Amino acid sequence: MSNTEDFSDSGSEYQPIPGEIHTESETDTSCDENIMMPSSLSEPGTSKSRKRSINKENWTVNKRKLLRNSGKGYVTKMGVEKNTKIFENIDCGCPKKCYTLFTENERQEMFESFWNLKDFNQQNAFLYALVQKASVNRKRPKDLSRAGKNVSFKYFLKSHIMTQLVCKKYFLKTFQISDGRLYRSLSKGDVSQCKDKRGTTSTRKLDDSDIITHIQSFPAYHSHYTRKSNPNRKFLNPGLTIRKMYDLYKEKCLTEMTEPKKLKYYNKVFNTKFNLHFKAPHQDTCKTCDSLNFKIRGTDDENVKKEFEVQKELHQRKADSARENLQIDAKKINDAYVLTFDLQKALAFPKLTTSVAYYKRNLYLYNLGIHCFNNNTGYMNVWNEIEGGRGSQDIAVCLVKHLKTHAVTQNHVIMYSDSCTGQNRNIKTTLSLLKLVQDPDTSITTIDHKFLVSGHSYLPNDGEFGIIESASRRHGQIYSPDQWIEIMKTAKRKEPHFVVTEIKNSEFKSTAALEKCITNRKKTTCGYDFNWLNIRWLRFERNHPLQFQFKETLNADMPFYKVDLSKKQQGRPAYLYNIQQGPLYPSGRPVTIAKKKDMLDLLPYIPPIYHQFYKNLTVDIPTRSSILNADERSSDDEITYD
Repeated sequence: MSNTEDFSDSGSEYQPIPGEIHTESETDTSCDENIMMPSSLSEPGTSKSRKRSINKENWTVNKRKLLRNSGKGYVTKMGVEKNTKIFENIDCGCPKKCYTLFTENERQEMFESFWNLKDFNQQNAFLYALVQKASVNRKRPKDLSRAGKNVSFKYFLKSHIMTQLVCKKYFLKTFQISDGRLYRSLSKGDVSQCKDKRGTTSTRKLDDSDIITHIQSFPAYHSHYTRKSNPNRKFLNPGLTIRKMYDLYKEKCLTEMTEPKKLKYYNKVFNTKFNLHFKAPHQDTCKTCDSLNFKIRGTDDENVKKEFEVQKELHQRKADSARENLQIDAKKINDAYVLTFDLQKALAFPKLTTSVAYYKRNLYLYNLGIHCFNNNTGYMNVWNEIEGGRGSQDIAVCLVKHLKTHAVTQNHVIMYSDSCTGQNRNIKTTLSLLKLVQDPDTSITTIDHKFLVSGHSYLPNDGEFGIIESASRRHGQIYSPDQWIEIMKTAKRKEPHFVVTEIKNSEFKSTAALEKCITNRKKTTCGYDFNWLNIRWLRFERNHPLQFQFKETLNADMPFYKVDLSKKQQGRPAYLYNIQQGPLYPSGRPVTIAKKKDMLDLLPYIPPIYHQFYKNLTVDIPTRSSILNADERSSDDEITYD
């Protein structure tokens, strides 16, 4: 969860569905930067394209068209030079004496008004409005060589003072247009149809349905970060590229004995009819900073700009202060056990290079990294999605196990994490730590849990995760979670090496029994309404078994607020450490039927020694209630690429 915060408390897993298709503020309760929510790929054309905005005004053909519609000189596509339209006050010589109806200046104003429109459709509508259609009163065909007229036209010119009927020749010469253009404008049924349709149809249009179907066959996902700012953007497997997808498309066409379209056309369909990307955005920048920078650049009001600059300065000071506190606490290793923890992005397995794997779902390994400053060691707590999820209860189990193993003789524990509320700042994690601090089998009497500012929460764990991911790229294919564990153990070449601990299904405990023994209050003992999202510092003390303290700042001089969780009842309240917690996943964590099918389909590409693991996968048999709640579960049961 590098650099982002505010998780939802869900033991989600990643189960992409074929054919389906990022900084977060602290008021959001969704998950880390590596978690995206799946969404069905919408029909092509219904979502915005991933293609950047097109500046058609700079196209040569449009520049040429603008010159032509403005009456200015230009060179045609064939290289023919066309002259600029020049007004000439020529006498039409007709019996109506049109020449006397308007002055030269009035006529020139009409000419300029027409060409200043610079739009072919508007010019057509302009001409259409100056012509009246009428039925033919008398038809006098001289012979039968051609049909008689069905309609006659009357042409008018309009100045600032009057409107006068003129002859056709005078009308054409005033605007310097041809009889053909006038005829084509008038041949439409009404003014709404006077539109230029040249170039809007193509006789070479190809059927792209096979390309669309192929692109839709790849599992794709919504990003947690772009869901608000760019809800149509979706992400594919980061191992894919357009070229690789095109090669797979050609293989498909070869199998079906059809003619594949060219790469150029495949690329066009991908860019214009889909909003797909290959790599999920990293949280390298802070959303609050980016938003304020945008507001500062987008306003000319100096007072408003100053206000935004003050907000940005305050936000960055909070972030810097939090990081300074971490550096200060990291030096207290003689007086406390100091650690940071973070959840790594989901690690996929089997990781195959065969093209078939791009169309299949994966299983995933979860890793909670804990960095201890006392011995400068990284501890990796790993489990696969069949053993457990990655909600707050799963995280709490790993933290408690680590502290009971490595900090049992310490009196004071200081922990830092990001501000993910769903996983780190909530009642479930709080109860787990309250129970630990009461445990007589440990020497821990105080636990301080501090949170960095959203968007500025880079932790030592992120660097350790980078080492693991870099090492995995040297191993090529990965067939089982055991191989991921071996990669972690050997990833760091210098000592101290990473300490890897496997967490089993039976170790994940539910906090339901603990929650029944307390009252989950939203007010402090002094009546102050608090919000978990605003908490920056949590403290748990052995002397206060059913209380936790908090601050909305990391300033050591500010007092703590207290929250009493004890129930209002007679008698002595129960100590949490005496309460037996039940299993979090009593029936295990089965996979979907579709996912197991995909795993079995991949067995031909996996060495036989690993087959039994996939064959023994427990399947989740859908019930009526699970089907009815499928939409609600989907956001918790999927993971995404980072």
